[in-house]
Amino acid sequence: MTYTLEWAKSAHGDWFHLESAPLDTIHGWGVYVIWVANGQPMRPGMVLKVGSGNIGIRLFIERMSPDYRAMDGSRLLVTWALVADHHDANPGFVRFLSEALHPFFLHHYQ
Repeated sequence: MTYTLEWAKSAHGDWFHLESAPLDTIHGWGVYVIWVANGQPMRPGMVLKVGSGNIGIRLFIERMSPDYRAMDGSRLLVTWALVADHHDANPGFVRFLSEALHPFFLHHYQ
């Protein structure tokens, strides 16, 4: 089965900044990617985390992470894709994305 993810971007077509993403407007389960901006929009910098869950809640928690606070001065970008069946689909998506993107912080998927 092939599944296409629709990655969230701002109304202007830009990636969201982790610290200012509109978390109160995100309702649903899915997967997300957090990375360090490197000035090349088509080539992300170091991918820090691939995760899943209730997107609004998970990204709120990620904002509070001491791991990211230690990266003072780095612009952290984020995007997410909603996935309809959060119980079965997300571990597979997280595994696939983690293997492809090699995040610095590992997500413990099932």
